[in-house]
Amino acid sequence: ADRRYGLLVGGWEHAGDLEARRQQLERFQAAVRGAITNFEQRRDARRAEAHLEALAGISRAAVSSLNVAEVLHLAVETVGSDPLVSGAAVWIAHGPETLKLEITHGPAVLRERAGRALSALATASWSDLRARWIDQPEREPLLAAEWAEDLAAIAVLCFVLYWRRRRHAG
Repeated sequence: ADRRYGLLVGGWEHAGDLEARRQQLERFQAAVRGAITNFEQRRDARRAEAHLEALAGISRAAVSSLNVAEVLHLAVETVGSDPLVSGAAVWIAHGPETLKLEITHGPAVLRERAGRALSALATASWSDLRARWIDQPEREPLLAAEWAEDLAAIAVLCFVLYWRRRRHAG
């Protein structure tokens, strides 16, 4: 499509038929486009296979003897290991309006700081039990400006257990 992968610059040693050269270049360009398409299809197929394996792993964990905390750890590791995802975090409710950052996954340099920077978003989503998809972080007032420029998109999801908010007793 419009994605540029490289540039080929070459020349011929001897003069020749201009139309024959144009046809050679068009054949070469078609071969390169075919190779790039094949590469992208294989990459997409590997990514889809990894997503299916991740879903299968989480599905197995959800019906296993693992407790909720263990399933959440597995989910965060699974989501955070996707090459398109820079990290993941889970907050656990401690009352109707209080969340505590429990699990983070991603580059060690960023994961704890990023989790704290996203806490206001997590609390706001939890307060109204509304998922949020933010595709322009620089316009999000609950996100510190220094983090907004480092993120392309943010997804905030609320999970409710047993058809009600989980409340921590004590």
